[in-house]
Amino acid sequence: MVYKSRAFSRFPSRLLLNELVLLASIFALPLVQCITDFYDVQALQVMYTSLNSPSQLTNWKSIGGDPCGESWKGVTCQGLAVVSIDLSGLGLTGDHGVLPLRSCVIRNT
Repeated sequence: MVYKSRAFSRFPSRLLLNELVLLASIFALPLVQCITDFYDVQALQVMYTSLNSPSQLTNWKSIGGDPCGESWKGVTCQGLAVVSIDLSGLGLTGDHGVLPLRSCVIRNT
């Protein structure tokens, strides 16, 4: 004897649709991430390692990461571009390295 659930037999297309929507949302998540200009990311990573990777710079990474998508401390973005860096008041010491940022204006205050 084969038993069929009435709920499943009535709504097989609805279950399939729900599963497809769930799978589509799971696979779409990585596509939503922001991708900051590659050269800006590299410049910020050089600066971070030149400062000896200070803990005050939350979310910063020496390898990988995305300053605009991950809200790196002191970094302001417009869209995918880094537009300013403000690290004042963090007690950082050391050399900031070379910052060849394409879209960022750095002002010394």
